[in-house]
Amino acid sequence: MTRRAIIALVALCALLATPTLAQADFGFVPGSVKVTALKRSGVVERQAGAHPYSFAVHFEMNVGKDGLTEGGEVRDVIIDAPPGLIGNPNVVPSCSRQSFEGGTPSCLPSTQVGVLRAILPGIGLAIGPIYNLTPPPGVAAQLGFSSPSGFFSLQSASVRTKEGYGVRVSAPDLPLEVTEVTATLWGAPADEGHTPERGDNAKGGGVKSEAPLLPFLTMPTSCLAPPLLTISADSKDNPGMFVSETVPARDKGDNPIAMIGCEAVPFEPSISANPMTGAAESPAGLDFELKLPNKGLLNPKDGAITETEPEKIEVAFPPGVAVNPSAANGIAACTWEQFKAVSLTNQGCPSASKLGTLVAHTPLLDEAAEGSVYLAVPRDNRFDSFLAVYVVARIPERGILVKQAGEVRADPVTGQLTTTVGELPPIPYSSIELRLREGPRAPLITPLTCGSYETTARLYPFSDPDTATVRSAPFTITSGAGGAACAASEAALPLHPTLEAGTMAPLAGAYSPFVFRLNRSDGEQRLTQISATLPQGLSAKLAGVPYCSEEQIAAAKAREVEGGGVQELAAPSCPAVSQVGTVNVAAGAGPEPYSVQGKVYLAGPYKGAPLSLAIITPGVAGPFDLGAVVSRAGLYVDESTAVVTVKSDPIPTILQGIPLDVRSVEVTTDREGFTLNPTSCEAMAVTGTVKSTTGASAKLSNRFQLGGCQGLGFKPALRIAFKGKTNRGAHPQLTATLTPRPGDANVSFAQVKLPPTAFLDQAHIKTVCTRPQFAAEACPPGSIYGTAEALTPLLGYPLKGDVYLRSNGGERLLPDLVVAFKGPDFQPIKFALAGRTDSSHRALRNTFETAPDAPVSSFRLRMFGGKKGLVVLTQGFCADRGALVRMRAHNGRTFTAKPKVQASCKQQKKKAKHRKQGSGKR
Repeated sequence: MTRRAIIALVALCALLATPTLAQADFGFVPGSVKVTALKRSGVVERQAGAHPYSFAVHFEMNVGKDGLTEGGEVRDVIIDAPPGLIGNPNVVPSCSRQSFEGGTPSCLPSTQVGVLRAILPGIGLAIGPIYNLTPPPGVAAQLGFSSPSGFFSLQSASVRTKEGYGVRVSAPDLPLEVTEVTATLWGAPADEGHTPERGDNAKGGGVKSEAPLLPFLTMPTSCLAPPLLTISADSKDNPGMFVSETVPARDKGDNPIAMIGCEAVPFEPSISANPMTGAAESPAGLDFELKLPNKGLLNPKDGAITETEPEKIEVAFPPGVAVNPSAANGIAACTWEQFKAVSLTNQGCPSASKLGTLVAHTPLLDEAAEGSVYLAVPRDNRFDSFLAVYVVARIPERGILVKQAGEVRADPVTGQLTTTVGELPPIPYSSIELRLREGPRAPLITPLTCGSYETTARLYPFSDPDTATVRSAPFTITSGAGGAACAASEAALPLHPTLEAGTMAPLAGAYSPFVFRLNRSDGEQRLTQISATLPQGLSAKLAGVPYCSEEQIAAAKAREVEGGGVQELAAPSCPAVSQVGTVNVAAGAGPEPYSVQGKVYLAGPYKGAPLSLAIITPGVAGPFDLGAVVSRAGLYVDESTAVVTVKSDPIPTILQGIPLDVRSVEVTTDREGFTLNPTSCEAMAVTGTVKSTTGASAKLSNRFQLGGCQGLGFKPALRIAFKGKTNRGAHPQLTATLTPRPGDANVSFAQVKLPPTAFLDQAHIKTVCTRPQFAAEACPPGSIYGTAEALTPLLGYPLKGDVYLRSNGGERLLPDLVVAFKGPDFQPIKFALAGRTDSSHRALRNTFETAPDAPVSSFRLRMFGGKKGLVVLTQGFCADRGALVRMRAHNGRTFTAKPKVQASCKQQKKKAKHRKQGSGKR
């Protein structure tokens, strides 16, 4: 029935039934549906954004020979106006329902907005005013028509959310049969040109309006295609079975017309965008506002053109404003199905997915549209994007609902954010105010440094959707994080990370989990690489721990893609038997960074280190899956002290365009019976270095000291034996076997002095390895004078090595005796145990000044004899075989013994006796 191209704001609530032909003979007369917008002169109005003098909709129903509607009487009529054709009910006084109903309406002439003409079978022409009525709750706007013939109709206007936010006018339950309707709305109802038709036409009309002269109708501001109007109707015989016809606006020659003159349509938007804090690197909400002056909307003059609205908005935040990982704490996300289910009465999206609020003001209505901004589920959105938002706003009093989806793009290198919202409502609005939540879990993070920044918006108007109008909004960061002083650049920021490290049970010689925690404060340079040197003697039991293989690590790295984190959680790439600990990484600005947990696995040689750690962290934060994060850390063993240094690969600083802004890294090696404390209670430290994204570095140190050393005993056993001849000038093979007592403190210092009858035969020192040769593992074979083997509960294999004579750099006369241990290829641990060789009171002495603080089940040193034997015996060796052993443990305890060198001396005594007896006979 009537057309009320009025209202239209920002909303949506259309419950639309798909028009379907219910019955072949019920429908519109072909070609009878017509839409006409005219100027005062009677010429068709084609200017985009103009206020037409009148706007008319006409249709005729199929009738039979009896003059009645074929297929039954018309029941409901629905008119869907083209998007952008809007009416402004605020410029026209409204008539109450009480004044409108009950016989002849008593509405004031100033409330009239048009005229309706209808052909009623058996009655004839019904003609009368269309009034602007006070709408009931839940209705955007309402028009009313009542004729003396009893033909009564209420037309309720709503906004079609799903069809471009065009106006829908519904005229339900028509009381009388109607075969033809022409509904004409006036562009400016108070215009004197409408005076002849204003008032009760049965009484002659011609009433002047007392309302102000203001435009009621506005044409679309898009010139892309002819505006299309759809009219639908159903019958009382088949309610709900609609027939429809869609027609374009036409000129008097019945030719489809599009709007013209879009270049003359004004578009003067302005924006503001301000983080809710002026502090650098801080959690930040956002105040964003878009304003439109609505130029021309209330100008009734001929030729006045209404300002257009943006059809699409792209907002680019400056570099440094990025997603704050802390926002993932407690957040949920809205699925596409939940968003589609949003209605005036159904919230749809979960409350935990709410990011902020929105308020939109329109000059068309007194009420504001209020709503929320929700986080969309990654990929489960209309853009198939990782980041997206949903905007929902309602005016419940007017039954209006607006639903918009926005794509958020984060630069994968810088994290810079750009948000695009398209297909916006072509409805005049004065302002849209969007506020993202503030607080410790705010969704954004401010730039790292102070200074002036600028948010840029590209707005594409309906009048020219291919050309952007650019607007910018400056803001200033005025202090460092937490109110600290400003830094001129990222490199000028402080770099003072703190380290907390130690074993959970600080008892000497005990197995205990080890915790390494690195902390970084807001406002400091961001971390990218960590190395740590452990205290001497802090070791790990590698025996029985299989590696996570390179193939398995490669499988984990293949999950370093979006969605890979959940896969890693469900089916870890590395076997559980390889796990030696856990990692906890906290990321995000503010006091509540988001924490993710990962696993630490033992792995094989890596980048020159004999073994390594594979640290795999599923990057799952709330609804986001950033993929698995795989990092390697080489475990380097000092060849002189066995001190372990851990060197990590660079830490990822951004994933899927989200800067991680790492606040802390905590690694705990908590495998049972894995990490072993030293047996020294001396004050030591965990030290290290951290590098930042600017290339700067900072030293790390945390005191490390154990207790309980006095409870450790120290009573090792040393057996020294010569094998071979023991006569004067003999060069026997020497074997020394050290067997510490289980549970004792580890040996720190060992000195062995041979009997005075055992000398170093310098004539047998043929080849000595130089220090450069030793460092390059290029000692000549002739410099090898023995072998050694050590058994330790920490390794699942004996550690073997050759014994070299190595130059000592000229510091002493005699070369050093050095054992070069090396593990197997799968674990090529290298360690050099160096002993100083000298003489004391004419006795050969060897001193090992430092030995690693590591448990040893047994240690055996075997020196060659014969031509390569370094020890030569003098006469009387068998009579004086006492050696002197001095040892010191890492807990300070000492041990002294005078073991007797074991040798085959019986044969020598027998020979000496025979010689003596033979001499007597002579």
